[in-house]
Amino acid sequence: MPRKRKLTVDEHDRKSQRELAKKVAEFQNDKNLNQLPTEPPKTLKGFARKMWKILVPELRKANFVTEADQSTVESFCMAVEMRHLAYSDIEKNGIQSSIFKTVVNPTTGEVISHDFCGFRKNPAVTTLSDSIAKIKSLANELGLTPSSRASLLARVENDDDDEPSLNDLINGGDEDF
Repeated sequence: MPRKRKLTVDEHDRKSQRELAKKVAEFQNDKNLNQLPTEPPKTLKGFARKMWKILVPELRKANFVTEADQSTVESFCMAVEMRHLAYSDIEKNGIQSSIFKTVVNPTTGEVISHDFCGFRKNPAVTTLSDSIAKIKSLANELGLTPSSRASLLARVENDDDDEPSLNDLINGGDEDF
């Protein structure tokens, strides 16, 4: 399967890629397609909402994503939040937990012993894995591939100290949520 064509305005990338990006932006302007709203949808809460506030202005600058892509951007923000929550749960509860079988005396009901039966995987591990796969898929759809994402992630310092950077949100660096 061939690679998807990359949209970029970076002067270091190929001229054909920059020209394609310019054509997409012109097409969107010609069709009067609305840009994504900067205010997050009411359905997004907490971490996902903050992700929207950082990501959408950057996507608007690139002029590749329109209002028609709102559900994809929402899904991306939710997936990043799920990744953050799952990882936090794994840090708190571990990757797996021990399983014990309680042996009880049938006549007295007294606990005789707790026999070790093995380990059980933390369900958050599956959630983490699924959210990472979803982030990768949606990032490709939104043009947030490694090369284009590099320009977004370069914004490590914030204008507003209360808002985390895009890098912090994607990598779970802000623990105040």
